[in-house]
Amino acid sequence: MNSTTLVLSEITKWYQSNLLSLNCNKTTFLQFVTKKNREIVFQITAVNSVISNVNSTKFLGVMVDSTLSWSDQIVSLTSKLNNACYAI
Repeated sequence: MNSTTLVLSEITKWYQSNLLSLNCNKTTFLQFVTKKNREIVFQITAVNSVISNVNSTKFLGVMVDSTLSWSDQIVSLTSKLNNACYAI
């Protein structure tokens, strides 16, 4: 049993013991990579569903991408600030 399977098994047990369920349709994972390192291709399966790999995601209102470059966050904020300027 590899470490990913072990971690997902523990997560599943925790969810079940707290009468919760994991929504695999809303669950994603993000690999952090450097510019030199390449992304490792692998697949995570939980509760008989594949969890998708994404390059960026919104976490607590902040756009985070796999290289931590903040470019997605800057684009998002720029768009919101431009709309606010037109409203004024």
